[in-house]
Amino acid sequence: MAFAEGHALVIGVGQYQAPGWSAPITVGDATGVRDALIDEKVAGYPAGQVGLLHDEGAVLEAVNDAFADLAARATADDVVLIFFAGHGVPGDDGQYTLATHDTQFSPGKLALQGTGLGEPALLAALRAIKARKLLFVINACLSGEIHATLGAESAPPTPALSARVLASGEGRAVITAARATQSSYYRPQAPTTLFGQALIDGLRGKGMDRPGYVGLFELYEYLYKTVIAGAAELRVAQEPVLNLSEGVGPFAVSFFGDGIVDRSALGAPAIRQSLPDGAVETFPVAVVEKTSVVSFEGATIGSVTMGDVAGRDIVKITTTPAAAAAVTGRADLLAAIAGARADVAGLAAPAAQKGRQEDAADDLRKAKEAGDAGDDRRMLEKLDSAQRALLAMGAPETLSDAVGVLLQRARTHG
Repeated sequence: MAFAEGHALVIGVGQYQAPGWSAPITVGDATGVRDALIDEKVAGYPAGQVGLLHDEGAVLEAVNDAFADLAARATADDVVLIFFAGHGVPGDDGQYTLATHDTQFSPGKLALQGTGLGEPALLAALRAIKARKLLFVINACLSGEIHATLGAESAPPTPALSARVLASGEGRAVITAARATQSSYYRPQAPTTLFGQALIDGLRGKGMDRPGYVGLFELYEYLYKTVIAGAAELRVAQEPVLNLSEGVGPFAVSFFGDGIVDRSALGAPAIRQSLPDGAVETFPVAVVEKTSVVSFEGATIGSVTMGDVAGRDIVKITTTPAAAAAVTGRADLLAAIAGARADVAGLAAPAAQKGRQEDAADDLRKAKEAGDAGDDRRMLEKLDSAQRALLAMGAPETLSDAVGVLLQRARTHG
């Protein structure tokens, strides 16, 4: 096979046991990605190394088994691609959860703990994968053209989850279909989402001017430009985001062979070594165990260990992820944002982080004011900005995660 080192797990949860949550278009995304990967003329992954789960086959047990199988067969020198298309929602414990076919939901549309692929289990599954080149692609916030939505309350992962995915092993990269403040759109009657079709076409080498390897940066550039243009036609905004660990270079994701099976004459992969111009939604991030974000949006801010924040055990944090997830209406949301601001202002941060602490508190103040004024877009933007500032300053995970959950709940109660 042309890309024998390629291993993949593709998940499209089209049908859910819970009424009102089904998202059939995700199956089109998933099967299209699988078909592109195993096509000998393009991506060239061995068919036996590409797992596909969808609909009733995408129950939690099967998803866990598929991750375990991937970990058992992928070596350190292999390339792993994981694609999830379905709903991403806060759990009733405040943890971001990828909803499987059998996920159960509370009346407040939170995933019940243990019924979906929650963040702790997801990170454990990723840590078990030995491959030093791993791309995780998430399309988890689906909305139809303008007003035609799926009816469920889904959200992209926040920067905090992406950062911890990057910390799950060497050579990790994450692409999300949209910013945390945006949705992933599709056209009525279309077989795939805008992002899903762009991913399928990118893996198939569309946009490449020659046969050869499709690198991470080439793929992202194609996704970025294509999805933005497609969303603009629908008069909406959608910008795919690439997250990288600091120091992680590009790697080949697939092989656009155009019929070439023997790669020996091509030599080493000739792929882009720098990020494409204008790709402003790329966020290099370095995270190590118990260490906060070191580089964010290209700006190096230094290493801040968890112990560097004095008074962590003195200042009581009242805004927890579970408390944020329990928000049930707009009034609760605005009160929780005000509470989070008070928590941030009360942190005893070291002098070097005072500026970021003030930025986070100011963003939360502006989010509350925007919510009071009915400016939901600005409220979402300021909540997103506040979480980034908290990650950058090395704030307690409880607080930064809680602000991320508030961002997700604001999409529902805005």
